Amino acid sequence: EGKQDLRVWSIEPPIPLNIRIYRCDKNFVTDILEEMLAEKNAYGLVVFDRRDATLALLRGKTILPLQKTHSEVPGKTKAGGQSAARYSRIREGAYKDHFKKIAEYMKEQFLPLGNNLKGIIIGGPGITVSDFLNQDCLTGDIKKKIIGTKDLSYTDEFGLQELLDKSEDL
Repeated sequence: EGKQDLRVWSIEPPIPLNIRIYRCDKNFVTDILEEMLAEKNAYGLVVFDRRDATLALLRGKTILPLQKTHSEVPGKTKAGGQSAARYSRIREGAYKDHFKKIAEYMKEQFLPLGNNLKGIIIGGPGITVSDFLNQDCLTGDIKKKIIGTKDLSYTDEFGLQELLDKSEDL
């Protein structure tokens, strides 16, 4: 108290600023600098099995969940005989619909990112992931962005973290 407190800060932005702001206020305007430091590049993360799917973005070290979905695939039934083949066809049709829904969500969430999306990593049970990739439900733009697949045991937030841990090489 009674002493003058004078502080001066000098910040050099990582890229040149083309804007000039002068304000006399008790708060500093740092929004423009914070936006420059924000991570622009992202990786798409997709974890799924035959029941659930979760899509997320990886920006820097942060996982941002985007979309969750649940399939309507019926469980196995005890009915046998002549109905067994019919139930099997119904389950296979529901799997294909679930895969189409996942591909549609991938297109909606990842294509608008354009060149900021560096790649897509897919995780899930091995046979399910290969079945999904062999279906013709993915567009060419999405297929080009897939940089790898990993065998996982979870499909929710734990699955996203497991996918991230296993994908350090990618």
